[in-house]
Amino acid sequence: MERLRESDKMNGSVLDDNVKDKEPLASVLLLVYRNFDGIWGSLDSVFSQTYGNIELIISDDGSPEYHEYEADVKAYIEKRKRENITSVIFNHLENNVGTTKNCNIAIKIANGKYIKMLSPYDSLHDGEMIKKCVEYCEETGAEIVVGQTFVKRREIYGDVEDSIKNTPLYRFRARNGRKCILTPTTVDIKKLRKMKQSECLRLLSTWPIISTPSVFYKKDLFDRTGGYLDLSRLIEDMPYWPKLAREGVPFHFVDIIMVDYSLNGMSNGGGHSQEFKQDYARIMKNIYIKNEYRGGIFNGWLKSVRTRNVRLTNGENVCGFSRFMLFDVYVYRLYLNIKYLVFGTRI
Repeated sequence: MERLRESDKMNGSVLDDNVKDKEPLASVLLLVYRNFDGIWGSLDSVFSQTYGNIELIISDDGSPEYHEYEADVKAYIEKRKRENITSVIFNHLENNVGTTKNCNIAIKIANGKYIKMLSPYDSLHDGEMIKKCVEYCEETGAEIVVGQTFVKRREIYGDVEDSIKNTPLYRFRARNGRKCILTPTTVDIKKLRKMKQSECLRLLSTWPIISTPSVFYKKDLFDRTGGYLDLSRLIEDMPYWPKLAREGVPFHFVDIIMVDYSLNGMSNGGGHSQEFKQDYARIMKNIYIKNEYRGGIFNGWLKSVRTRNVRLTNGENVCGFSRFMLFDVYVYRLYLNIKYLVFGTRI
């Protein structure tokens, strides 16, 4: 890891001490790898925040072109940042270590009481997002808050933001990125908030319902639990939520839209690497599907269906008797899709 030079710490205008005392520091971690073209809108969304005490950390995971963009990014930040950005830290890793390690390194660098992660091409939903989350955490003592992600339509369908409707027809028209959606859905959030703590934690151990861009948390939580698990280079979050659930950490679900999420970025534009697909399949099989408890006497069959579903989704060859029996995968998919289209939830 390259040492943080003094020139890499760009101190913002000093706010009134009374304001700082009232508002705990919130760190926004912008994690970059070879996607600098999408960084400008992400930065603008941070600068537009009304919250008065924000630390911005840009952590680059060994991008070969980093030094070509470094000066431009610094100049852009210096020109546009407001006085609420009380410090800016650049962290560049000389070698690519993967998403998980980059996240953990950035978290260790962070000085904030609260952490919000962000990726290029994505942006904080509105200027009140950080303020709303900090106020909620301060009032309730929540360590981890899960809101909603505004998933933008794919560029090929036009760059128009839909007024999202909670209707079966809208959800049908929105499939495959044709229109914008919210995830978790509004129905999901309502269901999760009504669940008993034990039921909610059990669900989080068996189904990846959390949309990671919509998570806001205390840094102390990561320090106490050891940060993201080093089980995958490219997927940092999926193994971590079940770990927290098993340890009994309360998840707070709120109706705050946190991030506008782009389907045109490095990790979601439809071109996942084989390494990413293999990591995803392994995490699903060894954590989420392994913990499956629903179905009673059909539990084994349900696990088998979900395993084959993951293998099929990630392009793994399915042969022999399993290939002949793939109809159960399609039936299960159909059931989940109908449930989502009609009721707006897969829970």
